[in-house]
Amino acid sequence: MIESMLKEDTILRLPTLNAAPPPVGANRFVSVSPAGHGIQLGNKLLSFRWLPWVPGAVSQVELGVLDVLTGPMSGCWLMLYTQGRQAFACHIGTLDSPADPQTLAVKEAWRDFATSAPQNGVKIVSGFNPASAFPPYPQRKPSDSGVEIYGLITTVGRLYSIFFWIQKDLSRRVGALKEVRTAMPDQLKNLS
Repeated sequence: MIESMLKEDTILRLPTLNAAPPPVGANRFVSVSPAGHGIQLGNKLLSFRWLPWVPGAVSQVELGVLDVLTGPMSGCWLMLYTQGRQAFACHIGTLDSPADPQTLAVKEAWRDFATSAPQNGVKIVSGFNPASAFPPYPQRKPSDSGVEIYGLITTVGRLYSIFFWIQKDLSRRVGALKEVRTAMPDQLKNLS
C-alpha cells in the first residue's frame, strides 16, 4: 500500500503515464490495462496501477493486488464498485467546465450505470472527488513551482487525496496525503 510511503516532503519522480487515451465506446466506459507501474523512492519501489483521465469517459481498471493511482485531478470523481467478486476503480473524466457537453455526457453515463447497478449485480461501494480535499493548501516552499492533486484507491478500498507541489525539475514533493471518506450513496449516483 503506497500511501504509507508518501510522507510529507517526500520527493519523487512520476513516470510519464498519460499516453494516448484508449478508444471510448458508445456507453462512455473504457477499460484500461491492469499493467503495474513503479516509482523509485530511494531503495524502495512504489508499485501501483495507473488509471488515466480520459476526457468525457469513465476509465476503469480492476483493483487487483496493486493500489490504483490517477491524476492530476481538478474536479473528476473516483469510484469503487464491485461486480461479483471483482472490484473496479473508475475515473469519471469530466472537463474543466461543468457545462461542457462531454462533462454532462459522462456524468449521465455514470448516473445510468449507477442507477441500474443493482439489477446488473453491481454494487457502488464508495467514491470521492480528490480535489475537494484541498484547500487549505499545504505550506509552500521556495522550490515549489506548481500544484497537482492525485487520487488513490488502495486494494482494501481506502480513499486518499494526494497534494503534490511540482518542483522546477518536474519531480513532485508530497505536500499532504489525506484519507477521505466516501460521499453519501445518493451523491455517488448523481454527481454534482
